[in-house]
Amino acid sequence: MLSTSRVAIAPYKRGSKSARLLRDALTQELGRRVLFIAPERVALCKPSRIVINWGSSMVYGSRATVINNSVCVGVAANKLSTLNSFAFRNIPHPDYTTDKQQAVDWLTQGHKVVCYRSLRARHCCSQTTGGYSRCTAIYQIHN
Repeated sequence: MLSTSRVAIAPYKRGSKSARLLRDALTQELGRRVLFIAPERVALCKPSRIVINWGSSMVYGSRATVINNSVCVGVAANKLSTLNSFAFRNIPHPDYTTDKQQAVDWLTQGHKVVCYRSLRARHCCSQTTGGYSRCTAIYQIHN
């Protein structure tokens, strides 16, 4: 069992609302203040520190206990690499393609299709063929 006396969060960006919510909830639950630490400073942490990597692929070389491996965070941060990882491991996931014509075929068959302009951001173009002119990243069936 790990001691929870020295817990810190290394957020992908300091202003992350979800990281602040996690910090506040853990502070209340643990009865002691949970701190933010810059991802590049995690390597300086003592072995007694528990660091929650909150979306940063920049956390490396620490003697501390790090929850959320940087490599895994890097995969999870990219929609296509996440879906490819799911497919490789036979984990259920929505059908997806990077082929625009396949997406149009899905629409013709009556499926709802979500198009993402960026593999890393949450930007979604449209769920109709009219919005696909700007989409180049990934198309996903949305049920």
